[in-house]
Formats: sequence, structure tokens, C-alpha cells
Amino acid sequence: MLNFLRLRSPPPPPPPPPAWPVAVLRAVERTVDRMGTEMWLGLVIAFVTIVFVLIFMKKRRAYPKWSEIDPSTLKVGGTKKRLEALSGNVDVVIIGSGLSGLTTAAVLSRVGYKVIVVEQHDVAGGATHSFEDGGFEFDVGIHYIGGYLHSFLSPMRRLWAVVSDGSLEWTASDPAFDICYDAQSGLSLPFTKYGTGDAALAKHYAHLPGAAAALRAYWLHTWLGVALGGLFLGLKALPPYALACVWPLFGPLWRRFGCAPVATVLARCGFVGPLAPVAGALTYCYGDYGVAPKSAPWFLHALVTTHYRGGAFFPTGGSASVAKTLVAAIVRRGGHVFVRAPVDSILLEKGRAVGVVCRGVTLRARTCVVSAAGFRNTFGSSDRDTAASPALLPAAVAKPTRALLQRAAADAAAAQAAYATANTTTTATSTATATTALSTAATPPPAPPPAPASREALGASIAMVYLFVGLDASDEDLDIKARNVWRLNSLQHDASFEQLNALDLATANKPRVPTLNELPAVFVGAASAKDGSWAARHPSKAALTVLAPCKAEWFERWATYKDGNPSKIKNRGAEYREYKDAWASLLLEALYEHYPKTRGHVAYTDIATPLSSDFYLGTKGGETYGLENSQVRFASRDAARALHPKTPIAGLYLTGQDTVVVGVATALCSGVFTAAQISSSAMLRLALDLVLA
Repeated sequence: MLNFLRLRSPPPPPPPPPAWPVAVLRAVERTVDRMGTEMWLGLVIAFVTIVFVLIFMKKRRAYPKWSEIDPSTLKVGGTKKRLEALSGNVDVVIIGSGLSGLTTAAVLSRVGYKVIVVEQHDVAGGATHSFEDGGFEFDVGIHYIGGYLHSFLSPMRRLWAVVSDGSLEWTASDPAFDICYDAQSGLSLPFTKYGTGDAALAKHYAHLPGAAAALRAYWLHTWLGVALGGLFLGLKALPPYALACVWPLFGPLWRRFGCAPVATVLARCGFVGPLAPVAGALTYCYGDYGVAPKSAPWFLHALVTTHYRGGAFFPTGGSASVAKTLVAAIVRRGGHVFVRAPVDSILLEKGRAVGVVCRGVTLRARTCVVSAAGFRNTFGSSDRDTAASPALLPAAVAKPTRALLQRAAADAAAAQAAYATANTTTTATSTATATTALSTAATPPPAPPPAPASREALGASIAMVYLFVGLDASDEDLDIKARNVWRLNSLQHDASFEQLNALDLATANKPRVPTLNELPAVFVGAASAKDGSWAARHPSKAALTVLAPCKAEWFERWATYKDGNPSKIKNRGAEYREYKDAWASLLLEALYEHYPKTRGHVAYTDIATPLSSDFYLGTKGGETYGLENSQVRFASRDAARALHPKTPIAGLYLTGQDTVVVGVATALCSGVFTAAQISSSAMLRLALDLVLA
């Protein structure tokens, strides 16, 4: 009995737990009681985010790198059979496979849009494509890219990673990525990342009174221009009505500080008299936007200058790796990119764009049509329209939008005249401080005369001649650096451009090429030295590109045969070949001037003229940067509306440099802005991807 009772008695109580776990548990309970649902919701969101990140990273690691993507991806032909099978089964039709068009397609395809990109050339990529000839590979459009692409936190690095599915890789250029060479004085100034190039410039001109104060004012104005430029570009990502609401407040400040001519702002900073050469050195890279300082808007120069503060980069594998990775990202999500598929016209029904006519096939889109072919190709241009090269839109439909640019010229001229009347003070003195220089205005140049009724108020950007050079030795053997050389005729850029415009070489019975001293600038860049994979892919070889501005009219005599029919790209006659050979000899001299060891190692040369650009890139007049990057393009609300990604025509959107500003990075952003106008869900997905990239 005692044993039974002993077995049935309760066990002794456990020892009390330590004090600190009890305190922690009670603190957690109190926290849970206080936060309630919000805390649990936060935990759930954090858990879902972690799972999404793990899945996303796993998928991204599975994507092939640029070197693993088949180059034939860029050469899928748009046959009639393929186009007919897709008509009505796609959401968005994009005209043109340049960087902006591919970016729009890549962003939209990430949220389920079925996209088709049609390209008139036989290879996709626009100016990001490359070509091979004579055993050499040449890049046509990308020479260097900024944006701190080496930094994990860089927004540009993240954006490139998202649209390419993480397949792109970058090679850093030489620390001194740009060399400014003044042919008149022999001065050679290196421009390097993080402002050390500015230190070299300041050291060279330190003996000039007021140089330090002028440079301080210069950077104060530069960052103000960057801020205003960022706001202006941000308006392109918003609906058009936002532009109308904001412009009354933004416009005056924008015209006063953002769109003031570069030459005017430099004068405000104190770069006058003995300091004028410093202004010329600071604007050495005006070729990046193709407009002389007296006509270029200040914000554009500020954006270009600061874009390379973190150094310059080049896509590993060459320009084609950009096109390959973007096209692969589109195709793996059910999209299509077709070449040899020129668009004849945009299909309109009841005033709405509903598709395109491509190779005689009506290709209908369920959502919209996007033109990445440029404003002039889409809406037309009175100075270039011909029966053989009509615009994609009928003249009656395009007329109201073209009229916005016409009106923009008049508005810009009136604003400039009013500005000149209100600001009659002299330029800032050489001893002015940065604060004083910011508040002191110089009289701007006279307003441009109105454009004739027969021509557009805003014309094409500058045309260029390209020399592609193949060398039978490596960059290391020939002392070729991963940098660009800007050979300037002088540091007085406006005078150099006026000299170019005064040249009349088209009326001569036997045309001549200009001399090096008649060209305002010559650009020399070596893609082989900038590409980290070049030596492995092309051992004991090098490839360079030499560029020079020209006038498209110098080549117009070969655009047609005597019977008036358009000439063939490979058959324009002996005189045309002789003219190209003369250009090659001229530009080779500029190459030998800076890389003397290349003499005797030239194994291949080829010249591309404005006629070549018209054929391969679908330009009009060989324009390198689309529309001219002058004040007229940016100073007016009408111009901003005409060049907005969402056009006044329902169902039709624009993308490309014409909607924003010139540049590779801005072409990328333009594609994002256009996608934002089409789909808000695409932007939400992109924002999340940018955080995780």
C-alpha cells in the first residue's frame, strides 16, 4: 500500500528557470502585443522577400554570360511567314532594335508582355552592333560608358544588370580615359576619374589670375546643371499632363540655368580673357553631344562631364555583347527580334496606332506601337522627306506634332531675346568668387533666326566620317592605351565649328577632303585596348576607330545615280571610292600623330560616310545623334511635349535619344521611360529588380 501511494504521488516541481530567459520572453511578448498585426505582416514580407531573392538569384545565375550566347541570335530574319504567324498575337510592336528599343522590350517582357522588335538592318542592335571584316572586329557606336559601373551601389550598373539578366560584364578603361590635345599649342591634358584630371588642368593654369575661383564657380554651375537636368529627364518618365502642371514653375529656372548656352555659363564663371583657353579645355568633349558651346545647353554638358567622374568602361566582348544579352533576355521570355524586316508605315485605325506594315504584312499589336526609329523617321522632316524615303506616319497625322517643334523655335528665340534684354551686365570678372559668379549673367549670343518654312526648326545632329583600322600587332606591342584621344584644332570650339560650316566642298567638280586643320576635332579610340576579352579572342591584332565631323552635303552627289535612282551601298562608282580613300589617308595621319608605332602595321582600313549611316542605321543625312542637341530642342514646353515618350497619337510611343538627350546611358534610360508610360506594373517590377540586382 505504501508502495502504491508512493507511485501515485506527484513528481517534485522542476527547478525555477534562470531569470534572464524569462525577462527576454516577457519582453518579446510585450513587443508582440504592442506591434500586433504589423509585426507579423513585416515578418511575412521579410520571409517572402528572402525567398524571392533566393529564387531570383538562382535563376539569374542560370542565365548564360555574354560569351555563351550564340551570335546568330542577332540575325534572325523576319520572313513574311513568321510575321504573318505573329500578327495579332503580340502585345507591343517596336520599330528599331537600337539600345532604347531593346531596353523597352526587355523591361516590358519581364511582366508578361509579348513583344516583337523589327529591324531593317541585317543585324540587331542599332549602334550597339559590331561587324567583322578582313579578320577584324569593329564597334560602331559605343566608345566608352560612365556611371560608376564598378560600384555595387551604382544605379547604372544595376540597370544594366537587370535588362541583360546579369549577363553583361564591364572592363575599366585606363585611369586617364580621355586625352585633350590642342593641335595649335601642342598641349596634352589627361582627364581621369574622381577629378584628378581637374587637378591636372588646375595645375597647368594655376599661374593665371582668377583660375581657381573660376573653376570653383564652374563646378557649382555644373552640379546645378546636373540637378536641373535630372529633373527634366524625370519629367519624361511622368505622364504628359505632369509636364503641363510643372512647367510654369520649372520653366523659368530651367531656361535660366539649365538651358543657358555653355559659352554663356562659362563666361559667368569667369572664363574670359586670359582664362578663355581654360574654358576650351573644360569643354574638350563637346563632340560627345555634337554641338558647339555657343549653342549647346549647359545641363547637357554638365551631365556628360559628371557621367565619367567614376571613370570610363567598355562592355567586355565589345558592343555586340550589349545587343546579344538584351536580345537573349527578350527571347527567353517569349519575345521576338527580327532583322531584315523594314517597316513601311504605322497602321492607324480611328486615329490610334494599332500595328505596322512590315514587308507587306500587316502586323497588329494588342496594346501599342513603339517607334525607336527616331523622330525624323517617324514624323518626317521637310528637309529630308522624299518619295523614296517617306515617314512612317502620314503627313496629315504627323503635322501637329511637327508644328510643336516649329513653335518651339519661335518660343526659344523670344525667351533668349528677353533674357538678353534683362541681363545687360558684363561678364564676371576674373577675381569673382563662386557665389558672385553664379549671380552675375553674361549677355548670351544673338537669338537664331527663325527657320525657313521649307525646313524644320530643329534639324539633324552632326554627321561624321568613320575610319575603321585593323592592325597586325597587339595593343601592347604598339603602345595603344585603353583611352580616347580628342585632337582639337584649337581650344576655340565655336570658331572651329564656324570654319567647318563655311567649308563648301560639295560644289567642286572634283571634291576634295578638308585638311586636319580645317576639321574642328578628330576622335581616336581603340576598342581592342578597352575590351578585356580582345586579346583572347583576337591575339596579335588591334582595332581602332577614328572619327571626324563632316557635312552630309559633301556626299550627296553619290546618293543617287544619274538616272535619279538611289545608289547601291557597294556600287557608288570609282569617284566615291577615291574620295573615301582620300579621307582614309587624312584620318590615318591623325592616328599616326598619336600612336606613331602603328605606322607600317595597318592591315585593314574602311571608311563609313553619312551615306553608310543612312543605309545601315536608317538615319537621314547621316545624323550621329538624332535630332540636334541645341537649346531649341530643350528650352520650350512645346518641344518637351513633342519629344515625350507618349506621343499625341493614341497607341504610339517614342523611345530613343530623341526623347531624352544624347548618349548610351540616356538611350538606356529612354527605354525605361517609355516602358513606364506603357505599363506601371513594369516599373514596379523594375524597381524591385533594381534593389535586388
